[in-house]
Amino acid sequence: MAVLKVTDSDFGKRVLSNPRTVVADVSTDWCPSCKLMEPVFKEASDKHGELDFVSINASDSPETAAAYKVEYVPTLLVFKNGECVKKSVGAMDKAELEEFLSEL
Repeated sequence: MAVLKVTDSDFGKRVLSNPRTVVADVSTDWCPSCKLMEPVFKEASDKHGELDFVSINASDSPETAAAYKVEYVPTLLVFKNGECVKKSVGAMDKAELEEFLSEL
């Protein structure tokens, strides 16, 4: 499954109104750790079809980043029924991301 790019303008529709569980990767183009995590996040999206995966560029979507108190990137946010139910700050390798997702 593809990772959908989301911005401040469509965040409500794509994430908060989504009936499925959404895993959001909040990152930036200039962050080295974000670049390392990008293929790991994409691979997880291909493996976990029961979840929706979105990418939010914190620089381009400052309202969303501020609303969820994203101070460091990458940050993963998990949304269920329009609420943020889980947050993790910092890059993860494949095993760490799988463990994070297994707890959902």
